[in-house]
Amino acid sequence: MESNEYLTKLYNDLVSGDLKDYRAKDYDKYFYVRETPRRGRKIEPIEDIINERGRNHGFFTLLSNEVKDPYEALSLYRSKEIVVKAFGNLKERLNFR
Repeated sequence: MESNEYLTKLYNDLVSGDLKDYRAKDYDKYFYVRETPRRGRKIEPIEDIINERGRNHGFFTLLSNEVKDPYEALSLYRSKEIVVKAFGNLKERLNFR
């Protein structure tokens, strides 16, 4: 599940008051919840923790025993993906699924 969707579900649970037992640790981990007699429940996200969670989102690592240059490794990886997609396209056209 995507991080933002999960955090939105946590927030919505806190707003509605319908807390799930299996998410109990995450409510406290990602949000400050304060209850006051006048203003009711105030929910604030804990920005540092949320930012840390998404810090490495979208990154990947390429490891190679042969290629030492990172740009060359990335270029080879992307070229390989182009070949795989082209082969899949050819199979699709020939109905060799």
